[in-house]
Amino acid sequence: ATCQPEPKHHFTTLTRKSANLPKQNLPATTTFPASRLRSACSCILTSTPQPTPSTTQTAIPPTCTDTSPILQNGDFETGSLSPWNVLASTPDPASSPNFSYNITSPGHKSAYAFTMTDNAAASYVEVTIGQTISLCPSRTYRLSAQVYITDGGDTGAPRKEQYAELYVDELLVASAPESFIQGPPRVGKLLEGEFTSSAKKLTAVVKVRFVATNLVSASWGVDDILVVAI
Repeated sequence: ATCQPEPKHHFTTLTRKSANLPKQNLPATTTFPASRLRSACSCILTSTPQPTPSTTQTAIPPTCTDTSPILQNGDFETGSLSPWNVLASTPDPASSPNFSYNITSPGHKSAYAFTMTDNAAASYVEVTIGQTISLCPSRTYRLSAQVYITDGGDTGAPRKEQYAELYVDELLVASAPESFIQGPPRVGKLLEGEFTSSAKKLTAVVKVRFVATNLVSASWGVDDILVVAI
């Protein structure tokens, strides 16, 4: 509908009917200028568009799924060390023929294991192997391994120090107690511990370390290394 303005200076008169109404001290008629009528018409017919309310969508973070298995060749059943790497070795097998490490048979209830043997009466022995793995952020995992330590020739007192350790990066997750030291034959024992991954760093290095001091001879082995989310 269109509101047609009255001619300029034209006034419209509204008359109040007095029938059946009590007398009031009001003027009998009220007049309004046409300009006020035009303004009222404009207010009724004109609408202001309302803004569309905005909606904010919250991004849902993607779900992190661990690879399966998280750690590769933890049972060494491929018959090779890969993708493990030797991170430390003292002494160097190249210059110490009586010191060696390799994939040997048998393993812990399997065909193969990683073993180290020192028959050279070295004053200090260390072997560390490691593998880089991918992890989900801020998640708790369990690292476990079957390890054995044999002490075939050390009969002196006190007993010389030797131990096996499990690391994630520089975090010591588990260490073999003195009771892990055995005489032949070698028998695997479970060594395990828990760790929580970083909120930002999505990779870590799992390390297995063997250390021995002042031994006449020693043999060490590890097998069935596992990382599982818990």
